[in-house]
Amino acid sequence: MLRKILLNIKPKEHYKKVKPKLPGIAYRLFYTDEKGETREEGVIYSKLLHSKKYDISGKPDYIYINRNSGMLLPIELKSGSIGDRLEPRPGDLMQLAMYFLIIEEAFDVRPIKGRVIYKDAMFIVRNTKKLRKKVIGTLRDMREMLKTGEQEANVSFPICKNCVCKDTVCEYCDL
Repeated sequence: MLRKILLNIKPKEHYKKVKPKLPGIAYRLFYTDEKGETREEGVIYSKLLHSKKYDISGKPDYIYINRNSGMLLPIELKSGSIGDRLEPRPGDLMQLAMYFLIIEEAFDVRPIKGRVIYKDAMFIVRNTKKLRKKVIGTLRDMREMLKTGEQEANVSFPICKNCVCKDTVCEYCDL
């Protein structure tokens, strides 16, 4: 019986949907991609972060640091709403996951989690091995596509139904 129950348990997802908010007083601003006319001491402003290992660069919107543990918390702000979706948009999730890799190399601290914040919801995203593997695989696939010019489309109704390319440039839009 226990074996049957354990087999039916779904693996925990990388993210959790909650109300949007910025970190509380346990955190202070560590990095921002804003230029900042008035600069706060101890904050890194608008610096392009780079990972040599994965050959990727980026500028997270914000990185907060926990005052007690020193853990870094990257935050990516999105201008749109997410509505009833129970998960972040795939591209937004991959963007934050790439920031996890970049931050780990740039600051020698592996973030445990990060946040993707939309107008109407926020997702707390855990930096899991599964997510890291997925983003590294996506980077590999993108590089292969750039080399060969070919890539197989991942076509399915759930993926394509809200795509910006649907009914425009996509040859698979008759789903």
